[in-house]
Amino acid sequence: MGYTDIPDKDFVQEEVRVVRDPKLVKIFYDESYAPIFWVLRDGQKTVKEIEDSYNKIVLKKAKERGLSKEQIENLKLERSDKSIYRYIKELTKVGLVAPASRRVVIGKTATEILYARTAKIFYLKNLEDDNWRCKICMKHLSKASELLSLSKGIKPPKPEKLAEIMTKIDADSETEIFRVFEEREEEVQEIFRDVTFTESDRILYVFRILYFALNSGKYKEMAEKIIS
Repeated sequence: MGYTDIPDKDFVQEEVRVVRDPKLVKIFYDESYAPIFWVLRDGQKTVKEIEDSYNKIVLKKAKERGLSKEQIENLKLERSDKSIYRYIKELTKVGLVAPASRRVVIGKTATEILYARTAKIFYLKNLEDDNWRCKICMKHLSKASELLSLSKGIKPPKPEKLAEIMTKIDADSETEIFRVFEEREEEVQEIFRDVTFTESDRILYVFRILYFALNSGKYKEMAEKIIS
């Protein structure tokens, strides 16, 4: 059955939005809301479309965690359209999601609302002062230490020391990204216009690498202590 999507003239999606408020940042990591942000990366969707994609994401992650079909059913991980609608309303209230269009189905009088993220890219303030000390991070740093040992022919540096320098580099590059995003907002919006989510992730990754390369002298002393 055919339909027409009529854009809401009041809806304008930002290309990039910096999120510093801890309460808002936490929402992006909340297991109830996070899948909605991922679903809406693909564009505007109705509640039903969000529900279908949302539950696919939830089930996929549950299986990756090793949960059985019975465990998934007992935990009631899937969400109904009513739950999804409630989540969307809550996200709309705090300005992270908004009605973007209205779908008119040919032959029907009722219409459906399509929702969208209020920004294509949300750049979040890191809430952890030392987020390289998590269990999985330390495992990765331990493996990186072994690779560094093979590369430089040195004794493997302590993962805790690698965590220190990685935390410093992350904090500095994040501060610079926030500065550019906020001081040159119009230019940044233009840079990310017509850029896909995958491309934006890659752009920011390249920026961080180049930031480190151009400022490597700042970390020389820390690095020398690590490998000494």
